[in-house]
Amino acid sequence: MFFSRAALLFMLFAVGGGACAAFTSLPAAMPAAADADDFVTTWRVTANDKTITIPVGGAAGAYDIHWGDGAASIGVSGDQSHTYASAGDYAVRFSGDFTRIHLAGHDAANAQKLQRIDQ
Repeated sequence: MFFSRAALLFMLFAVGGGACAAFTSLPAAMPAAADADDFVTTWRVTANDKTITIPVGGAAGAYDIHWGDGAASIGVSGDQSHTYASAGDYAVRFSGDFTRIHLAGHDAANAQKLQRIDQ
């Protein structure tokens, strides 16, 4: 279940006894929940390199990427790249006709950013 930012802030305020200043960095929109069919990964970017590339190795088909920072690429095909505003771990979710991430033979530094496959 997801709540709007205002509802979430109200709940934090009510539970926290009025002290919600620590929660001012909540995202403006809560991401949609992952479907059981989604492919979910976690990527880590550093302050020196905040871009990830999803190489698909020539696989065809239109797919959606939810980058984990509120941004999304909808109905894309081929390799896709995204640059984050800050360093950290991001859950990147794929849906639609997404068949693979092809890391072999691509940039080794980019491949090392993939931390795990979550779903």
